[in-house]
Amino acid sequence: MITRILSLLVVVLAVGCSQGRQAVKTVPKSSNLPVMVAKTPSPTALAKRKELRDWWFKAAEKAASSTGDSEANRLVAFLRLNAILAEPFGDQAKTLEASKSEEWFYFVPLIEGDELSGEFWAKLLASPNVGASFNPGTGLLIVRSDPISQDWAGIILLHEVRHVRDLITEEYNWQDNMTFCRKERDVHEFENRLIAKLGGERYQKFVDAEVQNMVGASRDAKLELGESMLTGTEYPQELDKIFGVAKSDFERAVRATHVDIDVNFRLVDRYWKGNKEEQKAVMLFKLYKSTGILPSPP
Repeated sequence: MITRILSLLVVVLAVGCSQGRQAVKTVPKSSNLPVMVAKTPSPTALAKRKELRDWWFKAAEKAASSTGDSEANRLVAFLRLNAILAEPFGDQAKTLEASKSEEWFYFVPLIEGDELSGEFWAKLLASPNVGASFNPGTGLLIVRSDPISQDWAGIILLHEVRHVRDLITEEYNWQDNMTFCRKERDVHEFENRLIAKLGGERYQKFVDAEVQNMVGASRDAKLELGESMLTGTEYPQELDKIFGVAKSDFERAVRATHVDIDVNFRLVDRYWKGNKEEQKAVMLFKLYKSTGILPSPP
């Protein structure tokens, strides 16, 4: 599984940290957010957005329920309380309902026709689908539709909700590259825990074997174990046996990408001799630097 479709890894990780718009430098408290309230949303479009939103909410709830993870359940509650339905408006977004809390954020389900709303949305919809993404520069959590199992949709949404919650409650400097990468590490470790709980014993055996494969690949490349992110070239069919058959190439890319990160983090945990948690952040920094998706030039 070494060197798997790195471009897919880049796409999945890049959209959530896109710097295309800078309406808000960080996600502030709700009183500071730019609010544009829709007066007469199309009834058909509104119904489609609500349907897509509800599907993603239920996916997050199913992932939290299936794993029994307490933090996942807290994030579902945060999502339910604070996500405000919104739609594209020019190169911004406008709310479609009133806020319910002081920590609210934009939740934008994208539907057909949104590419006509503005250049930002047209470019986003023309890019490969990553399902769910959060942009800290704009405060928008965006979801799209594509065939994907509910469990995996829930996992990737909870990943993004964790980013939203952390940024709103902590207001950390996401434009500092290493702070950004440390937060990415923390969120991926949370996600890795969900994947492991969902996959059970069979997944544990699979990742143990993958770690050993990466040990061999690292030594062949004369790399210190855990020095750099290694990915695979093909989708491992074992994942379909563990999690059920993936519903699309999109889901296969999502699974492979996130499992690769889990395997690399485990490699660090087992073999890196220095500060393991910092090395995971450094590993992500190297990946993001090489692909040009850091929030600020290094």
